[in-house]
Amino acid sequence: MPEPKKRKTHHKTRIRRSKKIKKADRLIKCLKCDTLVKPHHVCRVCGTYKGTKYLDIEKRERKKKEREKEDKSEGENK
Repeated sequence: MPEPKKRKTHHKTRIRRSKKIKKADRLIKCLKCDTLVKPHHVCRVCGTYKGTKYLDIEKRERKKKEREKEDKSEGENK
């Protein structure tokens, strides 16, 4: 079976390995609440994107609490 004439140089090996390094997430501050958010994503704390409200966080929390209460009551009935 044929073999390579020459092994890869250190430079080429290091260039290849440099692309495997995981980069840290870039974060920006939310315009409304100053929490760190990924760019082009809705803020999970206040539900805004570029100053416009897209999510009703309070409504979501209320529904979550109601579901938890229902799950607890179902667990007690069994």
